Amino acid sequence: MSRLDRLRAESLAEFRSFTRHRTALFFTFVFPLLIVGAYVAAINAGDGEFLGEAAAYYLPGFLALVFVFTPLSRIDGSIPRDLEAGRLEKLATTPLRPVDWLLARTIVAGVLASVPAVALLLIAVVATPVSMHLSPWILLLCGSLLVTFAGVGAIIGRLADSEDGAIAVGNAIGFPLVFFSETLIPSDVVPTSIQPVLELSPVTHFARAGRTAFSGGTPAVGELAVVGIVAVVAFAVGVRLLPMIRR
Repeated sequence: MSRLDRLRAESLAEFRSFTRHRTALFFTFVFPLLIVGAYVAAINAGDGEFLGEAAAYYLPGFLALVFVFTPLSRIDGSIPRDLEAGRLEKLATTPLRPVDWLLARTIVAGVLASVPAVALLLIAVVATPVSMHLSPWILLLCGSLLVTFAGVGAIIGRLADSEDGAIAVGNAIGFPLVFFSETLIPSDVVPTSIQPVLELSPVTHFARAGRTAFSGGTPAVGELAVVGIVAVVAFAVGVRLLPMIRR
């Protein structure tokens, strides 16, 4: 069986499994719509601004909602669950490799996340006074964020001792990163004591680069480098920690 065949089979199995879990479906489709709906209402109430920032400021944050929580909400809890059920031990006797396992889940998460991502951008354009430039950089940045948190989800899932524990840790990491990394809450509103910490967040650099791309510019090389390097490292570590015997 070729790698393409393995990826196709595992992706189909993952898609069917994904649709059966209400937590993953909620964080993929419902949760982002609720948050963006609240921001749209606040922006319109503020005559096109919220917390001193124009509507365009929040576009990267809207995308971060789906490209952070979709892989996290699925992958972090699936590893303890599959370990407990013995599924990963069975997979270790097949040609499937750890990189195939994680890549298949990343692909499915990316396909599913693209649906609410497009919907959120359409809502922003229709319901708020914002204009945007659609740039290939947006796709690259969203893909990098997806890969990053697929890797982070795998790391959390491997280190957690239960499915509930993995989901709790994933939420504890995902929520502050999505809301405070110069995304849904402007940096000048964030306490100065934690601003240096947020410089370490890949979502911060994603937001800065995304804001430039949405305005029609080319993101800074430094921002792109940080987002790309973190994605590669996180995914590689996630693959390495997967509890499958064959490598």
